[in-house]
Amino acid sequence: MMLGILGIGLSKGTAQTKIDTVSNFKVQVPVQKRFYAGNGLDFAMLSTSITSRPGKSTYLTTPRFTAIVNFGFSFHYDLNEHFGFLSGLGLRNMGFIDKYGDSTVKRRVYSLGIPLGIKFGDLRNRNFVIAGGGVDVPFNYREKGFVHRGNKAKFNEWFSDRTPPVTPFVFAGYSFNPGFTLKLQYYPGNFFNQDFTDNMGVKPYTNYDVHLLLLSIGIDIHYSQFRIQEKEYQQLKKEREQRKTL
Repeated sequence: MMLGILGIGLSKGTAQTKIDTVSNFKVQVPVQKRFYAGNGLDFAMLSTSITSRPGKSTYLTTPRFTAIVNFGFSFHYDLNEHFGFLSGLGLRNMGFIDKYGDSTVKRRVYSLGIPLGIKFGDLRNRNFVIAGGGVDVPFNYREKGFVHRGNKAKFNEWFSDRTPPVTPFVFAGYSFNPGFTLKLQYYPGNFFNQDFTDNMGVKPYTNYDVHLLLLSIGIDIHYSQFRIQEKEYQQLKKEREQRKTL
C-alpha cells in the first residue's frame, strides 16, 4: 500500500521533484501541497532587552538564560518543497534582568503567542529559513528584587496592567535537519505600560522604554509520516536495483 501511495502520478495540487536513489537512476516523487501540525518546543532561551530609563541612556540589560521548556503547537502549509507558511500557538516565559547599583530586579511575563511567517529552503530535509511576525498576549506578570542575593521581595499579578495587553514581535531563524531550530525574536513595542498607576497613585514605569530581544533553541516535531514513508520507498527502490545487478 505504501508503494501505491508514494508511487502515484501527479494529481491536482502537487509539485514534482527528482531524487537520486542509486547511481545514474532517478525516480519521480510527488510533493503535495499539504497542511500538517506539530509541536514547537523551545528548550533553551537567552533573553535581554534594549532599555532606557530615567537617569540612564539606552543600554543592553544583563542576559537572562532559561532552560524551561516553552511548549506550543505549530501549523504548516507547504506550497512545494521549497516554500511554505507557518503559524501556531505557544506558551512563553520571557523577561529581562535590570540592575540598580547593588540591587537586581527580574521582570518577566507568561504569555500566549501567535506567530505567522514564511519558510523557504529545503523543506523536504528540514533545512530552511523562517521569518515573520506575530503577537503575544501576556497573562501573568512577575517581579522579583534583591540586594546581593539577600532577602528577596517578589510578587505576581494575573492579567496585569503593568504591561500592554498585546505585544507584537518579529522573528527570523533557521531550521536544521531533523527539526532543530535557532530563532531570534525582537519586540518593537514597550514591555511596560507607561500609564500604569499603582495603589499609591505613582506611575513607576514613566519614561521606561524596554524592548525584549530573545534567542532560542528548540525543536519542531511534525505529525507527518510523509518523509518516513519516502525514505522507506527509496530504500526499497535501492534494494530492487541492487538485486537486478546481481
